Amino acid sequence: LDFLGYHQRNNIKRLHILSEHFVAVFANRAYDENKFDTAFFLEQKIYQCFVTKSETEAAFEFAMGLTKDSATRAGQRVGRSFGEKNLNFNNKTPIVGFFFHNASMLAHISNIYSYLKEVCSAPSPKFKPIIFCLGGRHNEFSNKFSNIGVDVVYLDDDGVNGPGSIPSISDRLQVLNFKCAELQVDKIIWGCLALNMAFTFSMRIAKEQIWWSQKWQAFDFSEIDKRIWSFSMHESEKMLGDEWLCGWFQKETWLEPISELSVRQTRNQLDARVVVGCLARTEKMANVRYLNAICEILANNEDVLFLWTGREESAFISKYFRAKGVYKKTKYIGWVDVNLYARVLDVVLDSFPFGNGNSILAAMQAGAPVLMWKSSSESKTFDLVSGSFLDETLEPNRDTDKVRSIFKASDDNPAGLYTCADNEKSYIQMANKLIQDEGYRTEVGLSYQSFVEEMMREPAKAEQKFTQHILT
Repeated sequence: LDFLGYHQRNNIKRLHILSEHFVAVFANRAYDENKFDTAFFLEQKIYQCFVTKSETEAAFEFAMGLTKDSATRAGQRVGRSFGEKNLNFNNKTPIVGFFFHNASMLAHISNIYSYLKEVCSAPSPKFKPIIFCLGGRHNEFSNKFSNIGVDVVYLDDDGVNGPGSIPSISDRLQVLNFKCAELQVDKIIWGCLALNMAFTFSMRIAKEQIWWSQKWQAFDFSEIDKRIWSFSMHESEKMLGDEWLCGWFQKETWLEPISELSVRQTRNQLDARVVVGCLARTEKMANVRYLNAICEILANNEDVLFLWTGREESAFISKYFRAKGVYKKTKYIGWVDVNLYARVLDVVLDSFPFGNGNSILAAMQAGAPVLMWKSSSESKTFDLVSGSFLDETLEPNRDTDKVRSIFKASDDNPAGLYTCADNEKSYIQMANKLIQDEGYRTEVGLSYQSFVEEMMREPAKAEQKFTQHILT
């Protein structure tokens, strides 16, 4: 794969061809020959190299479709080999399993944790949650779930020899199957990326199998019984041909405390009148359309500095900034504490066409204006939630009225202070105005701060909605 250039540094067209005509061919053959770990490895390569490079719904649909049928057949074969499973148990309090690939507190797990914290705080919780983790160990992960009384079952531990004693991914997924039967799990929720889901759900590991998506949606096979979507104010929506039960995550806070001294010291080290930036993975920023817009914004404005993040500095992004003559107006800051930089940035220039969620919510709560991209079925941004309240086709209600008031939306100016662009030209124009007009920048930032305070910090409301979807 390395020899063929199957890595993110290659172009999307070549990765598309290699995915379809080489990597998926061997993945499907591996599934058919019961070499499941080889299939999983190749499937993950397609996701890491092609999907995360492209960051579009179409890329996800294409990539997952390459192996869906063979993965489904393989899971069905394994399920039948176990014989008939008893799924007729009747728990007085339903037991609901949540599956994650890796122990961490990344956004998708952090969101579910906040939800389950609210579930478990009730005097009589409506269901008993269990976390199933495919692998990895993470102190914050284990401590947080332990503190709210949620058990974590590590699928890589044979119970005798400790972490990693079950090295095979396919064996771990079969342990998941056995554990669901042993613990009489009523419902299993796939709470992370869809890799391995077709294989696992096709074994039929619980009476009801739910996909709770926090990112992609363009994936369908017969063993998904229910779909939950995390970013809509509607009760349900028909999206990409499937019915999704909807809500939006809320937390006690999206921004953790941090010392004002560290904020001042960090800001003082940045020699610029206005500091803008993007708190995203480099894969999201490494889009030519986005980078072109950023370069034009930097060229249009003096005394401005663009901060950008990532686990490692992208040679592609750095080279792009140099070629456009704006490199000196940029600074790579690495994998940073969002709670700090949410307070440091004057303006957040969110990536497009695929945007961010938790990081821009932290910035909004800190009072920073955020420039977003208009969400669509092809590319998703936080506009899915915030913009939905401003949708003029919706029947007015308490929530829509409140948000329209927060952003000062009117018949003459439906968007008001809501900064969301649907093309590069308007993105650049809005960014220029936010940089150049301090009064406007402050007003927009306060609107976003009010939006988070009034619409995104009622976890009990989110818990009620999502629990209703799970248990109905």
